[in-house]
Amino acid sequence: MDSSATEAETETETETFAGLPCWRRCRAGQGALLVDAASYFACLHQAILNARSCIYIAGWDLHSATRLVRDGEHPAPTLRAVIAQAVAENPELRVYILLWDWAILYAGERELLPRINLDWRLPANVHMELDSAVPIGASQHQKLVVIDDALAFCGGLDVTVRRWDRRSHEPDDPDRVDHEGEPFGPYHDIQFAVTGEAAAVLGDEVRRRWHAATAAHLAPCAKAEAPPAIDLRSHAAVLFKDVPIGVVRTIPRTERQAAVGEVRDSLLAMIGGAREYIYIENQFVCADVIAEALIERLRARPELQVLIVTPRIHEGWLEARSMGAGRARFVAKLEDAGVLDRVELRYPVYRQGDEETPIFVHAKLMIVDDQLLRVGSANLNNRSMGFDSECDLILFGDDEATRDGIRSALHDLLAEHLGCTREQVAEAIATHGLPGAAAHLNAGTRGLAPLPSADRSALTEELYISLADPERPVSLRDFLPLLRHDDGGAGETVRGERRRSLLPLALVALALAALALIWRITPLSELARPEALGGVLASIEDAPWTPLLVLSLYVVGGLVMLPVTGLILATGLAFDVVTALVYALLGSMASAVAGYLAGRYFDMSFITRRSGARLHSVADSVRRRGLLAVAAVRLVPVAPFTVVNVIAGAARIPPRDYLLGTLLGMAPGIALITAFGDSLGEMIGDLSWAHALQVAMLALAWVGLVFATRRILRIKADQGNS
Repeated sequence: MDSSATEAETETETETFAGLPCWRRCRAGQGALLVDAASYFACLHQAILNARSCIYIAGWDLHSATRLVRDGEHPAPTLRAVIAQAVAENPELRVYILLWDWAILYAGERELLPRINLDWRLPANVHMELDSAVPIGASQHQKLVVIDDALAFCGGLDVTVRRWDRRSHEPDDPDRVDHEGEPFGPYHDIQFAVTGEAAAVLGDEVRRRWHAATAAHLAPCAKAEAPPAIDLRSHAAVLFKDVPIGVVRTIPRTERQAAVGEVRDSLLAMIGGAREYIYIENQFVCADVIAEALIERLRARPELQVLIVTPRIHEGWLEARSMGAGRARFVAKLEDAGVLDRVELRYPVYRQGDEETPIFVHAKLMIVDDQLLRVGSANLNNRSMGFDSECDLILFGDDEATRDGIRSALHDLLAEHLGCTREQVAEAIATHGLPGAAAHLNAGTRGLAPLPSADRSALTEELYISLADPERPVSLRDFLPLLRHDDGGAGETVRGERRRSLLPLALVALALAALALIWRITPLSELARPEALGGVLASIEDAPWTPLLVLSLYVVGGLVMLPVTGLILATGLAFDVVTALVYALLGSMASAVAGYLAGRYFDMSFITRRSGARLHSVADSVRRRGLLAVAAVRLVPVAPFTVVNVIAGAARIPPRDYLLGTLLGMAPGIALITAFGDSLGEMIGDLSWAHALQVAMLALAWVGLVFATRRILRIKADQGNS
């Protein structure tokens, strides 16, 4: 093709992406691609110490003991020490830290008392808050740091332990250890730095999130004449100057916030406008909507090629069962559509003789046709499309210099993965195409190995996919349409009989809706607090009708989605430990039975319309695995207790498996929570070191149980993947 034709096609493609859906479009004075945590953390270390007015940190995870720089000889200061130094040298500096209020599932991996280390042990101008302003089961997944509204970082890297690595990814790097000195495996990730207007826009997003989480408004940072005095060039793999940036987000629907789906919409637009190649690095590749978009575009553009770099296996038992199965389904869709021959899925490795060490991929990056470079927090899974909060940056190649930079970024990343030079990558792509270049250069110490063929038996793991990777928040409103039976054209007589049979259930549903409304607008909702409910229960402890009342509270509380953990804790506060344990076990099982029976009565057509054949696969999966599958769902709090109960009934899970699995899965946690509540009640009544130590030991026992459970299940998953 001649140069004039090439220029004309470039202009057309630029126009195609001009309408890409974004929250805000802005310009960055500089944009820096920071590859792997050694580069990002070193840059962040300098930025914190050079901050003048304010620092915002918003993350999925954060650890005060994270060491940002390492030289192998001298212990580097921790994140907490670096922040303390910055505010000591500049008393006018304000620091705001917003951390997702994580689920107990992650207790074995997180800093247990972040408020102590990141708030109480730092000066008064450092403020730390926990963010729970997301739907049940969702997470705050954005990873943002903003300095003075003049420099900002966005990408896949949280400022936490077990992330740091050099680009060499040597398996035995002595500096790649966590805060306790324990080594961990090679880890690949990407962050993007922006200055100027784009940084201020990210500052606006953090302030929006702070208000959503705390109801407090933060004033913008004092106007800075220039970004902090750091040299981005010394840290960047590729540096861009004066470039257009689009900011896109996922914000899940809540009672106070409409859903925002800019991440999903922009991804579909990027795929839908691709002409020559799509390069992806992502931890999770399992969203149905992304697979369908790729299939449609690959069919429309026979010359389009796709290369996806992703982990060999997923860490943890739940990820292996949900995201691993989701990826198998993703690949199966491409294969069934007849386009898998133009899509390569590979994972990075480090080879030493006959040994091969996989490099874990946590990055979230996409490059399209030298036209678009995208870096952010969003995975290519269902959660990132509408359930978790996300933030991505999209760099637009509006001029030749920027397009050259995007092309350099592609060559640089592949050069790292393949252990060669950018020039060798460029030559291989020109000769063999993008996927062919990865295969051609995959021969040295570093390489991109083909992902093993998808195990189609994993497609039956729909139960875990549905619960761990939902597309949107779930609420009681989602279950109301289950009451609308649709026979697809049956006679009026049948419909009339169904209407009459549904009348009692409709009245019950109306009564529950009224109770939920009263719960919200009256002080009755105060009873949801464990200490308040515990006080009420304690006042009637010796009444003959107390057992019936307690069981009724569990059943009704479950139907209005009152957290069962709060009920169990309240029971522990109110009664002696043995009585509390009996009440909590019986009450939890009664609530589970009530939800299950309600689900058995509901029509399956609504769920089937929402998830196609997926629900039937869920039922098949649980029936084959029996009570252990149910127990696994109870051990992992990825969906509300009530939702699991109703879906189990609607899916016709065998009663024996459901009841025994629920008992096995919940009993250990119930025992510890009731004991914790009992000890907490004793400590409140008689504050002493002995009681405080007892409470602390029970809390640690609960964390230990979670950690041990995760460890056992992870070993089981690893054995299944080996």
